Amino acid sequence: PHLWGPRDGVAGAVPAYGYYQPPNDGMAITSLVFGIAAFPAICFYGVPAVALGLTALILGRMSLGKIRASGGALGGGGLAQAGWITGLVAGSLGLIYGAFLLGVLILVLVAASQGLGIPSPTP
Repeated sequence: PHLWGPRDGVAGAVPAYGYYQPPNDGMAITSLVFGIAAFPAICFYGVPAVALGLTALILGRMSLGKIRASGGALGGGGLAQAGWITGLVAGSLGLIYGAFLLGVLILVLVAASQGLGIPSPTP
């Protein structure tokens, strides 16, 4: 008998080997997408990054709990893990950047009110 030869009249037919892979949880995928999208959102004064990062964090943690409770019926644990971690990092960076910009704005406003801004030319 040939292991890898023609079988049942079909040339090159190979027996199907493999294993069942459970479907990924939708919240895990969404968490990863939001976590990744939060990084470029840092450029918009940090506000969207905080919102997207927080959403990714919550969805990722909820998805991990759902996947663990499913007993193997749901997959995507790695996606959920990556989603909440990227959400946490991007959200934190967005918060730091937003706080920095707010501090600079307050510093400029205080300096301008004290007359420490741009000096006016004297005639």
